[in-house]
Amino acid sequence: MSLIVRSRTAVGRAAAMRLLLCGLACCTIVLWGHSVLAKPDYTELSLQAGHGSLKEPQPDYEFTQVTLHFGHDVDEWTRAHWGFNPPGEWDLRISPALAVLDEPKHGVEMSCALGLKVSLQVGGHLRPYAFGGTGPLYTTIDTLEQSTRFNFGSYAGYGLEYRVNDRQGVSFYKLVRHFSNAGIKDPNDGVDTDSWGVSLIMYN
Repeated sequence: MSLIVRSRTAVGRAAAMRLLLCGLACCTIVLWGHSVLAKPDYTELSLQAGHGSLKEPQPDYEFTQVTLHFGHDVDEWTRAHWGFNPPGEWDLRISPALAVLDEPKHGVEMSCALGLKVSLQVGGHLRPYAFGGTGPLYTTIDTLEQSTRFNFGSYAGYGLEYRVNDRQGVSFYKLVRHFSNAGIKDPNDGVDTDSWGVSLIMYN
């Protein structure tokens, strides 16, 4: 019995931590986002196709997503406030996204995430990078995994950018994502997806 209680307590703490992190991300998007959206250092348009496994008898979770990333270089800020000179380029990004769901039902998925992208320059034009983020997510369909349509999504991935010139770049990337409702209501098994995508990057 004590083991069950401890297990439930640990799950509750983990859910509370996820909810807190997503809440902080939402607040940052609202409070900090207006300045980034008004004058981003770059705007990135991404198109990706994703897939995830669901419980039987449901078909797999399949979607096509368009994302706009509004990026802001934080290298100077970290040097000025923390005395830390990060390697490569560090960018904070606000990423609203809209996805069309093909399976398990036709529907729409909407999300907005706060994320970090870290890039390294290799040679003249190539920049490998890693990225991740979290934020609220809403779907218009129901699944056996989730009791709510409102969820929180977290993602991480990597990619390779080719810098065409000072104003433009293209990239290819892969990412994995998990979304669930942070323990708000059961069932809450979550949905895991993986995606491949391509981006067009426009620097200001």
